[in-house]
Amino acid sequence: MMYYGLAAGAWILRRSVVAIWAWNAGALFLAAHTVCAFRFVFHWSHSEAWIETARQSNAMSGFDSGFGLWLNYLFGALWIGDAAVLCFAPAQHARVPQWAMLAIHGFLLFMVVNGAIVFAQGPMRLAAIAVLGILILLALFRGIPGRTALGAPS
Repeated sequence: MMYYGLAAGAWILRRSVVAIWAWNAGALFLAAHTVCAFRFVFHWSHSEAWIETARQSNAMSGFDSGFGLWLNYLFGALWIGDAAVLCFAPAQHARVPQWAMLAIHGFLLFMVVNGAIVFAQGPMRLAAIAVLGILILLALFRGIPGRTALGAPS
């Protein structure tokens, strides 16, 4: 949530260099988090990760399914993929249709809110609510920038 919030805030404030660095750093930390979780918690077992995801989903919603694990895989693929394209092929990134970017980032925001607010507890949840509130206020007072805020050609 920290890097997502920093990248989104920098984007809203039209600080493209900070936004790109935060976005890429967030993607790297997400990859490291995923590797560490699978290595140290799930012992490289998709089944163990599925069972734990189902347990957490059931505790929060009464929905006893690990399907959210596939959503987490998609989340990781989209964020890491978007960061890679932004970093290594910015001209191609600038050509992605606006509707596709809205769909991708809408899904990423949905997952961040679920992971950092809905499924989090205690201080983490409060910090995430504060970051989301600040982002909403920034967006209301500064407006949502267009694609050019990330350095893409107009």
